Amino acid sequence: MFNKIKTCIEASSKYFKSPSGEVINVTIISPEEANLLPENNRPFPQTINYGTEFGTGNAGNYNEDFDCVTITHELLHSLGLLDEYHENGGGYYIHKETGDTIRQNHPMFETYRENGQLNYQAASNDCRSIAVQNPSILGEMEDAVDRMIGKTEICTCESENCSNILSSGNQNHLELLTFNFDGFKVTSDLCKFEALDPLVGTQNLTQEQLNSLPPQNIFEIQNINDTSYKLITRNLKHMTENNSLYAAALHTEVRVCSCTEESCRELFNHVKNYSHEDIKEFSCPRDFQKVEEPESFTYRFPEERIDSNSTLVRPDNRSIIIRRPPTHPTPNLSLLQPAQFTKLKFGNCQSRAEKYRECQRYGYVTSCPARPAFCDDESQWLLEQQ
Repeated sequence: MFNKIKTCIEASSKYFKSPSGEVINVTIISPEEANLLPENNRPFPQTINYGTEFGTGNAGNYNEDFDCVTITHELLHSLGLLDEYHENGGGYYIHKETGDTIRQNHPMFETYRENGQLNYQAASNDCRSIAVQNPSILGEMEDAVDRMIGKTEICTCESENCSNILSSGNQNHLELLTFNFDGFKVTSDLCKFEALDPLVGTQNLTQEQLNSLPPQNIFEIQNINDTSYKLITRNLKHMTENNSLYAAALHTEVRVCSCTEESCRELFNHVKNYSHEDIKEFSCPRDFQKVEEPESFTYRFPEERIDSNSTLVRPDNRSIIIRRPPTHPTPNLSLLQPAQFTKLKFGNCQSRAEKYRECQRYGYVTSCPARPAFCDDESQWLLEQQ
């Protein structure tokens, strides 16, 4: 687990950036390595339990199955950032003199408690500052990573037909194979599926027919009249049975859209610019399985930034890497919002990240009559660098 955490945070902390591009690189060291440092530069050791019994876990108790996104979220707690989502029950300990939150895995926790230096505060989290408009890894962490730095999926298929398509190098086939129209939120009052349209259907293709298939549009729009249009989508589905007579099937769907000029323009721009669609709707294609491999543990935090949609075939010709660019990128493609970065950088310095720090005070309380109004304004408590 130590090596897993170390590898993860070294990859994800490359995205701990300020708006000006400053980076906080986090390194995990063992207690033995810490003892070699000068005493005035020696960090307190953090005790983290791990096992299969911890379920969703927390900052002091890791489930063995934690992925790198979850580990990053929990480590940010150990570095001083608090949750930004609502949850039920729970509580926390406050140091009577300093007012600091003391977690149960803090090296001085037992000493503080035995000396009567801690107050336990029951919490319902109703007073937390929640990022609604701006993604936060301290809130909806999976969604935040996808929206802030981009989405990466590793998908695999098993059949020889799939392997043949992936190894062919035909980009049109690859696009058709990995495109999924299900991700579009086409409102039912604008577009209706047209089952009887002559274009609708499935064309089974032998390997020879697939090889000679001319390039196909993934989607196209046809005018019917001034207020009606056809929205035609196509995708390729590999045959999963290796002994099939056919290698793939080309599937075509038609939707008839009736709308005003303004709503149609919005709809079709939405379709034409599908790379900017809400990327959490895009995942592995049908008949592919999402995989998380030990050797690719940090794949959600790629070395290079994701600037556009891409589908990369891996050397085994049985798996692909799908990447989607961020829809809500922060300055310099940071995983942290500005105030979070400031708090992380300056730690317990009370004169920095003052609004963020003030709002965090109400993260674990049952009532908060003195809570400032700016704690409901993300542009102040979260987006200001402070």
